Amino acid sequence: AGAGGTGGEASNEVTDMRDTPFQVLLTGFGPFLNFSFNPTMAIAEKLGGTCDDAEIQPEPGEHQPSDPRVRLRICWHTHVLPVNRSGAMWTTQHLRTFQERGQPLPYDAIFHTGLEALEKGLKLEVAAANILANDTGARGVHRAVAGGPKLLVTTANVGWMSLKNPVAVEGARPHCRLTEELELWSRDAGTYYCNEVYYRTLDHIRSLPVAARSGALLPAMFVHVRSASATPVCEDVDDIRQIAAHVLWATYIAPPEA
Repeated sequence: AGAGGTGGEASNEVTDMRDTPFQVLLTGFGPFLNFSFNPTMAIAEKLGGTCDDAEIQPEPGEHQPSDPRVRLRICWHTHVLPVNRSGAMWTTQHLRTFQERGQPLPYDAIFHTGLEALEKGLKLEVAAANILANDTGARGVHRAVAGGPKLLVTTANVGWMSLKNPVAVEGARPHCRLTEELELWSRDAGTYYCNEVYYRTLDHIRSLPVAARSGALLPAMFVHVRSASATPVCEDVDDIRQIAAHVLWATYIAPPEA
């Protein structure tokens, strides 16, 4: 099962916690409707089967280069979902296979990604609505999960995330930015398959429940990225790395609240 190191030695103000990598499940979507290219498919294909080292200054607020940092390693397990009902149901079906086999879940976090319109920009979706997607793209009128609540919130700990704590990703290509300010929060994941897959995952985690090693619920979050014409895919990959590193740190490493 995936795990994150619980200790490490500080060197030059960097606490190295890469001894046991974090295991992350990330999904993207294929083409849909009038979008012949979906950058989240490229993100999933680029990250799939790789492990990245990330250095973060995890505490919110303004930082100096000399401030203490933490170094983690993230290994990515990715899957490209078709934009249809089978795609919306894939993640929960995949997670159930481990339960049915009596095996521990091999992931420390789940991140879904989807394409958002240019004017909205990069967004971290903090909630999903119980709406069954309509293949035409029109708003659905039925519930995705019968008897489920109308709204479910992310299980990711976002209390340590702000606009002011960027991540430096080791090995990032020079022309790919290290995001210092994100268009962070959104409470509307839409009514299409992005929202449905997110809701189904949150419902699965909350209803069982599925717990992380820390005792909290397994962190799951949806990230909407911009079109490839607005930002190169490499920038979106860097953003996903940053977001994942902060969520993992907050769940598994952050000091307990007083």
